[in-house]
Formats: sequence, C-alpha cells, structure tokens
Amino acid sequence: MPTAAPIRPPAVAGQFYPGSPDALRNEVDQLLARASETGLGERIVALVAPHAGYVYSGATAAAAYRQVQGQSFDAVIVIAPSHRDAFDGVSLMAKGGYATPLGALPVHREIAERLLKSGAGIRETTLGHGLEHAIEVQLPFIQRAIGEVPIVPLVMMDRSWTICRKLAHAIAEATQGMRVLAVASSDLYHGYSEAECQAIDEVTLEEAEKASPEEFCNDLASEQVQACGGGPIAVVKEFARRRGALGTRVLAHATSADATGHHGGYVVGYGAVVYYSEAGAGNAEAEATEAALSEADRALLLDLARKSIRAAVADQPAPDVPQDRPALLEPKGAFVTIRRQGELRGCIGQMQATKPLAETVILMACSAAQHDPRFESMVPEELEDSTLEISVLSPLRKIASPDEVVVGTHGILVSGRGRRGVLLPQVPVEQGWGREAFLDHVCMKAGLPLSAWHDEDITLEVFTAEVFGDDRPIGLCP
Repeated sequence: MPTAAPIRPPAVAGQFYPGSPDALRNEVDQLLARASETGLGERIVALVAPHAGYVYSGATAAAAYRQVQGQSFDAVIVIAPSHRDAFDGVSLMAKGGYATPLGALPVHREIAERLLKSGAGIRETTLGHGLEHAIEVQLPFIQRAIGEVPIVPLVMMDRSWTICRKLAHAIAEATQGMRVLAVASSDLYHGYSEAECQAIDEVTLEEAEKASPEEFCNDLASEQVQACGGGPIAVVKEFARRRGALGTRVLAHATSADATGHHGGYVVGYGAVVYYSEAGAGNAEAEATEAALSEADRALLLDLARKSIRAAVADQPAPDVPQDRPALLEPKGAFVTIRRQGELRGCIGQMQATKPLAETVILMACSAAQHDPRFESMVPEELEDSTLEISVLSPLRKIASPDEVVVGTHGILVSGRGRRGVLLPQVPVEQGWGREAFLDHVCMKAGLPLSAWHDEDITLEVFTAEVFGDDRPIGLCP
C-alpha cells in the first residue's frame, strides 16, 4: 500500500497561540466576534494578516479574517516569508497537510501540482515549513472563520519583483476557474523606536493599499516600506490585480506596545488589509469559468500557436487542426498575444465563434506574428526571446448599463458611428485601470471620444476570456 503523505505537526502551539483545542477555539472565536465586518462579502479575493503571537497580533489578524467568516472557498493560498531556512525560489509543501490543535488542513494537491509545473521557481521541499510559524499561526483563524478548507502553503525568501510577479501569475493560472482566497502572512516594522514604527507602518500600509505591486517591491528593497512578509504582500497584490480586485482597504493597525502596554524597547507593527473586486464580480466570476479547458487542451493550443508562429516566420505551412480533441473543435473566438522581452509584439483575435477553436488559434497566431498593423512582421531572431498568451473568448453579451462591467473579468467590445474597438479582460488589470478608465480606453481604441460610452447610440458588449500562457520561448522546440 502507498505511504500516506505526512501531516506537519504543530510547531508553535502553546507558544504563539493556545495549545489546548478548547482554549484555542474559544480565543479565536472571541477575537473574531470582537472584530468589525465591512460587508465586502464574496468580493474579497486576498488578505494581509500578521503572524505574531495572538496576544500581540491576534486582534489585528481577526480584523482580516472576520471579512471572510462563513464564506466558502475551494482553497486558501497562504504565502509566508521564511524566518529560519534559506533556500532558492519558492518552497511548496505539496503533499499531506498542516495540523493545529483544531485538526489538520490538507494540501490542495491539484493546485500544488500545477504550481510545480508552472516554471515560476516553485519547488517541492519542506524547507521553510518545519519550524516556521508564519503559515501555522494563520491556520486556526482559517479553521474557525472558513472551516476545513484545503490550503496551499508557500514560503518565499526572494522578495524581488521578478519572483513576486511570477509567483502571482502562477497562482492565478493554477487556480483559474476556482474561488480561492490568497493570504499574505506578514508583520510590519521591527525595531526599537515606537515613533519610527508608527511612521514607517503608516507608509507601508498606504503603499499596500495604493501603490502598484512593482512599486511596493521597489520600496521594500530600499526599506522605504518595511514588512517581513513584504514579498507575500506584493504577491497577493498582483494576484488580486490579475483577478480584477482593484479595491483595497486597510482594516486595522496595531503594535506590540499597544498589546503589552510597555512603551520603550523592541516593538513590532501589525496590519490587516483586504483586497476585493467591484460589485457584481461574484456573478461575473462564475460566468467566466463556465467552460474551462483541460490542462492538456491548453498545452496543445499553446503548442499549436508556437508551431504556427514558427511556420509563419519561416514561410512554411501552418500545422493541421487536431481532430481527436472535441473541446478544440467547438467554434470559439480567441486572441493570440505575443510579447518580446515582456513588451507587446503582436495581438490579433477573432471575436466571433465561426471556426473550431484550434483552427482559430492557428490563424490568429500566424496573424499576430505577421499581420498586426502596429508592428513589422516577426523575423526568426525574435523567436528566442518572445512568449505567447492565448485568450479563449466567451460569446458576446450586450449590456444595458456600463455598471455591469467588472474589471478583470469582462472584456469590452464597443461599437457605434461606424467604429468598433475591443480590449481584453487582462488589459485594465495590467494597466491598473478602474471601470471608467477601461471604458474610456476602449472608446479611444475605437476612434471614439473618451466619454462616448455614456451615449445612447453606442453599444457595449462584454465577454469573458480564459487566459493562459507560459514563459517558454516561442522558438523553443518541444
């Protein structure tokens, strides 16, 4: 018989939080009951919560978890810094589970396996998990606020923007079609000045709320902002942005001096932050995930697109449409986007579902490489540092009001006065636009006045997209 995957036992029970199940249950429940609820409900996609002993930061952590109490998630992704072990990349305990005195939470194996295959520097190891407290102290709050939900425990050391961006994108890809909660485990300032703690924490929380994830990482490196889990904060900010969750709210701030009453000496800051999507995102998320492709179908479409681009650049015939994949023979619209060294190099798509999906992807890949009017045709030398992304589109749906647009979930097709323009769902997320800026820019793309979306003679249609890609160069042969 196969050996059961190991369950990591509690390492800090009785130190950071009560070791008795009854005492722990009572303490967490009381902390949650005393926290205020904001009414954001199912719009929440990510949290920042501290990881100190509950006597110090429990009330601040409860302020975050109170917002998701009673909700249902497919998994909770917990991202923490490493305080003890040194390692490269991101550490993932991909099997078994984490135990607390309240029981064990299992690792979500499917998400874990997708992350290990993502190419984002994630590796399966127990480094960063053994005696580390930063994930463990989150779990009793998850167990009492949400329940027995699977988790994905990730620990990181490198806080560079490159690593944070890759990890956030890998999580978004691995959880597409699921309702997940991302939690950044982080305390804030550590030092010997309470006044400095207040000042730096104010800046850190303001940037956690308002700065772009990249700016947050850069200011973390310069110590303009300070957080031991600064990397995880940047990751959940970028993950939330990719999910269209552009709303942010700082819920609470406290220091260890507030808890102990001892002013002077070593002090640590704690903050709670929530990231949420605009109203209506819950229904739109369900709309976006009605017909997700299998991992094998996605891989085949990416392979067909690469081969098509290489063939177009070499002036050779495009690959044949595979006939043994039913999902790829269904008529669907799609866009193929090519980026070179991270910058747009071509993007062409077909909105209407007039051809089998595989055929649409082949044609759009060739066109993106050779016929995007904004660029010269690609040449072979560009294939080695270019990557691609595919967006498989849902049918268009006419909307009665611009308020129905959900940033990060909907793409928009605007038409009227003999003009049409389209922007994919990921564009406003990448640019940091809200709904009105998104509508302005799609009108601008159509050659219409920015505010034309207000006018009665303008038609707005929305669609969702299943977006996937990877970091493999287009020129890399299988």
